[in-house]
Amino acid sequence: MIERISLKAVSTITYALIIFLILMNLVVLAGLPWIISGIVTVDIGSGYMPIIYSAGLYKYFLIFLYIVGILVFLILNELRKIFKSCLMENVFILDNVRRLLRMDIFTFLVTALFQTKVFVVNSIMIMIVVFTFFMASMF
Repeated sequence: MIERISLKAVSTITYALIIFLILMNLVVLAGLPWIISGIVTVDIGSGYMPIIYSAGLYKYFLIFLYIVGILVFLILNELRKIFKSCLMENVFILDNVRRLLRMDIFTFLVTALFQTKVFVVNSIMIMIVVFTFFMASMF
């Protein structure tokens, strides 16, 4: 027979997952210059070259990803605070409403940043990210 998982257990697992995502975000932000120079390539027509050789594009990606990474950190931190209040069984408080509003502003800023990326490096994936974050900022 399958036992029901309590709501507190689900909240605890989700809270632990959010903490893990925050830590991974910090690790990626710390190693961002090496990650970009090692992974990201630019199509030059006859092949690909590492983005490090295109100084302007490299700086754009670095600044863009740092700003988006910080905004994602802020979103996860607000989410962590909301789930912490859920664990304390204090869900319907005014602070959670304020946190949701801040998360809405942060997701709208991520949408605006990715809309600038549409003009620099456009792809279907970027359009999907823009649409997803725009819809998230509407709720």
